This record gives sequence, C-alpha cells and structure tokens, in this order.
Amino acid sequence: MSTRQIIRVACICAMVAVLVGMMVLPTFAQKSVIRFLTDETDPKSIKVYTGMEERFEKAYPQYDLQIEYISLSDVWPKLMASLQAKTPPDIAYLDPDLVVDLVKPGFLLDVQHLVEATGEGGASDYHESVIRLVQQEGATYGVPPTLGIMFMMYRKDLFQEAGLTVPETWDEYLDALAKVTAGKKVKGNNLFMGQIHCIHQLLVSMWSNGGYMFGLPNGPIVLDSPENVDAVKFLQKMWAYASPGAAADTYTDAFMRFVNGEIATVWAYGRTLANVDRYNPDMAPDVGATFMPRSPTGAFRTTLYPQFLVIFKDSANIEGSEAFIKFHMIPEENVPLLASVAGHIMDPRLSVGRSEVLVSDAAMRKYSYALELQAELIAYARNPAFEHGEVCYSSAKLTKSPILVDLMYDAMPKGMTAKEALAKAVKRTEELLAD
Repeated sequence: MSTRQIIRVACICAMVAVLVGMMVLPTFAQKSVIRFLTDETDPKSIKVYTGMEERFEKAYPQYDLQIEYISLSDVWPKLMASLQAKTPPDIAYLDPDLVVDLVKPGFLLDVQHLVEATGEGGASDYHESVIRLVQQEGATYGVPPTLGIMFMMYRKDLFQEAGLTVPETWDEYLDALAKVTAGKKVKGNNLFMGQIHCIHQLLVSMWSNGGYMFGLPNGPIVLDSPENVDAVKFLQKMWAYASPGAAADTYTDAFMRFVNGEIATVWAYGRTLANVDRYNPDMAPDVGATFMPRSPTGAFRTTLYPQFLVIFKDSANIEGSEAFIKFHMIPEENVPLLASVAGHIMDPRLSVGRSEVLVSDAAMRKYSYALELQAELIAYARNPAFEHGEVCYSSAKLTKSPILVDLMYDAMPKGMTAKEALAKAVKRTEELLAD
C-alpha cells in the first residue's frame, strides 16, 4: 500500500471515529437524573445504597441515580427550602408525620399502584397499620421499605446478679432500677433530653396510662390530663436513675451509654443492637429485649415509626422514580439495608418476614429475637400523627415543634412539678396551633 493510500485510509478511519463519537454523545446526554433524598447516614447503610445505586443503573442504563444523604434533623428544613424554590427531589425517604404535612398541600403523588406492585399478592402483604399512616381519601402516598418500633433492652447479666426477673409494671421497673444500680457504678436508664427522640419516651408513658395529646383527632388539647400528670411523675422517678449528663444526651449518646455498659436498661429502637454488635460484641449475649413496663392501668403502648419512599408531583422523572422504588423494594435489595443496622428495622411486608432472603442473612438471624419482638409489638404501637387511629394534623405539628422536648426538660432537669410542666406545654401548644 502506497503512502497516499495509507493516509487516505487513516483519514477515513478518523472521520468514522468522529461520526461514531457524535452518535454516542447524545446517548450519554439523554441519561435522565433521579434525585433521591434519604436520612440513612449510617456508614454501613451508605455502603448498601452505593451498591444498590450501581446495580440499578446497570439494570436501567437510561437513568442517573443521585443519592443525597442528610441528617434526620435537616430533612424538613431541606425539603421546605427545596419546595419553596420549586426544586424538590424526585424521591424522599420520610417519617409518616412529614408525609402527612406534604399531602395536605398536594405535594405528593399517589403511589397505591407501587404498593400493589411491591407486595407479594398485592397491598395486603403490608401490615395494614403501616400503610394506613399514609392513606388519605382513597389515595396512598408512600411505599414503606422499613419499620421501627421502640422497645426496652436490658442487661440480662446485671438483672440476674440482682436476682431480678424482667419487670412488667412501672413499680416493678422502678424497683429493678434501684436494685440493679445499688452499690454499682452502672446507672439505671437513658432518659435523654438532648434530641427530639426523647418525646417517644413521654408518648409511650402517656399512651400506656390512657393519656393523649389531643382528645380527638385535631380536637381539644388534653396534655394536662390526670393520666398524663401521672405519666410524667413516673418519668420523674425514672430520672433519679438516669446517667450523669443525660440532660445533654442525644439519642445516639443514650444508646451508646448502654453499648458501653454505663446503663442497665434503655428504651430505644433496635439500632442499639447494631451498635452493640459493632462496638461491644462481647456484651451481645447479655442483652435482652422486651416490652416496656405496663402502667397501673395494665395497658402498654409503644411508638410506630415506619419510613416511606415518596414521589413528588413536580418530579421531572416520575417514570424513573417509580422504577427505582420497585427496584429498592426487591427483597434481595431491601434486606441488606435492614441488615446494615441489624435488629433496628424490619421489612413491613409479611412475605419478607418469613422469606429465605431474610433468614439467610447472618446479621438478621443473629438479632431475629428483636425482629420477632417488634412484629409482636405492632399491635400495641401508634404513630404520634395518628394517636387516635386517623390523621391528626395538630399532633403532627406539635411533635415537630420543641414543645414536648421542653416539657421533658422542665419536668426533669429543671425540676418543675408534672402539673406545672404540662400546663406550660398546653399554653405553648395553644399558641402554636393559633399561629
């Protein structure tokens, strides 16, 4: 081949390469972005989501999934700012009380068809009490991949040393705290004040004793009822056995005190168990899980906190968002997220709870007793925005405000009487709802 022919062939090849490049570039440009906002910021959870993102984009190469990790306390301010700027994410992972506030002004898409598509045999695969939290006027506004319920964890070894059985009533619990801490450095419990999670301990005690925040959904304020006065008095007695520094403890500080062996009991969510496994695995065999104690009425309630995947109506990529939610809810994708904080959260679908995917995971199997307990507790659990079994905008607004957190501060570290602290909270709630 002559030099001229070689040059001609090289030029043709270069032109072909340019043309191919021009054809390929639009393909990349056509990738459609899906923005997903989540508060799952645990390093293990982020690792799971990173893998899920890679597998989703491989299965759906037309989409570019962009995950934004944000702290729980920043979720609501971030969403409000993005909605005001008309730049909301396509998908968000939210607590039900936040979903309630987004449904009323019409920000969210009805995703009942996704609930049907992701449950084995349809929507009936999901626990009814969970799905009901995001249903209004015949529409369903979220798909729940996770469900958490508060329960009590305790040091079996310390209870056995003190000759104690698991306390079943408020009086038995207070007696156990006195005996298990006698002559020891260990403290009794984790009444913590430094974060909004502390109101869950308040609500559990109020509800167990027959009290409510409101007399009816969006009805009169009944925070200062005799039942609630007695509930706060019980918490004040618990406070005598709280760990030093509890007044400034966050939720994380509190369960880490249990993990580090500083306190004998903790009312919390199962993330505590995941952190025992991570930071103090030798203590794991000595940890028990049970109901919180029953009130003098004989009743018991706890808090129900599923989280939901929601799609915003203004999403520019509804089709891609629906595809990702379906992908997320595949058991082989969702169970690793649960296992990243084993014992903390469960899958709200009945079929997954008994599936081979779940029981074959070593981390989930290790803390199966906590998941079985939470499954039993669902019948006793309430969400604050639904304390009477239907949506209550007033309670959703109250629990997002600092009023109940301040009530706990007033009644415990600041030393107000239960009646004084509750009366102050009632007045502030009236002002909040009038605003």
